[in-house]
Amino acid sequence: MILLNKGLSETEYQIMQIVWAGGRQPTLFAPLQQALENAGHPCHKNTLITLLGRLTSKGYLKAEKSGRRNVYWPLVTEREFREREAHGFVNRYYAGSAAGLVTTLVQADMLSSEEYAELKAVLERYEK
Repeated sequence: MILLNKGLSETEYQIMQIVWAGGRQPTLFAPLQQALENAGHPCHKNTLITLLGRLTSKGYLKAEKSGRRNVYWPLVTEREFREREAHGFVNRYYAGSAAGLVTTLVQADMLSSEEYAELKAVLERYEK
């Protein structure tokens, strides 16, 4: 698992979702800014530059110069990020017990029938 310096703010997470949606393609500043605006999260140029710098410092992105502009590459996959966040959440709120989290979801009726069936299938598939 990749160790990252810090978690993400809501806007940083929105940026990473756009980067992850691009797959292995590099992300350029202008299309990223436009995608944020299209997603309902407009961001001024200087603010976006600051946020991209933070994501680079935190270990989520790598910035490379391509001519006069920066190209951004993800250093962590969305799956790696979600796994890290899930571990942190379970450790913090459920004393490391994933079963405690699942129990809460089931008892609070937070799973649809489809989600319950999917969870059951996953558990059966990985049963050891």
